[in-house]
Amino acid sequence: MKKIKELNLLDNKKLALKLNIWAIILMFFFYVVFFVIASTIRPPLDSNSSGLMHLFTNLAIYFALIVIHELIHGIFFKLFQPKQKVLFGFKNFMAYASSPGSKYSAREYSIICLAPFILITIGLTLFYALSSMANFDYVLLVSLHAGSCIGDFYFFKLILQSPKGAKFED
Repeated sequence: MKKIKELNLLDNKKLALKLNIWAIILMFFFYVVFFVIASTIRPPLDSNSSGLMHLFTNLAIYFALIVIHELIHGIFFKLFQPKQKVLFGFKNFMAYASSPGSKYSAREYSIICLAPFILITIGLTLFYALSSMANFDYVLLVSLHAGSCIGDFYFFKLILQSPKGAKFED
């Protein structure tokens, strides 16, 4: 099998910086999108969304979402390659899940890349729709998470640009 391209996002500081800048831009974009979605689901509720404790609560939830995000990647790595090892870590301000040496089809790797964004977005939206979660909290958390998916979106873009039948090694 011929290697077409190699990319190590965790060790490429220039690309990591570029993606972090794009993540911030995406967060603003998603903030508008999810504000419209939230307003469509139900009118904003009054809440005590100010104060240091409230900020820390949202930050703690956001970090929990990042852990859940990486666990979802890990579940799908294992689903498609059950015998392969899955590793988790944090480097260059990025959390990651990895299954070194595993090879995946474009469909499998696309699912691995996009599953956390889709599942967490649906989960937060359902929680917002069915609870008394404040509009601000929902929009903030779902936008932060969506913007944080920039690496996954980047890999998905590379998958779409790859030759038909290509395999993807993590």
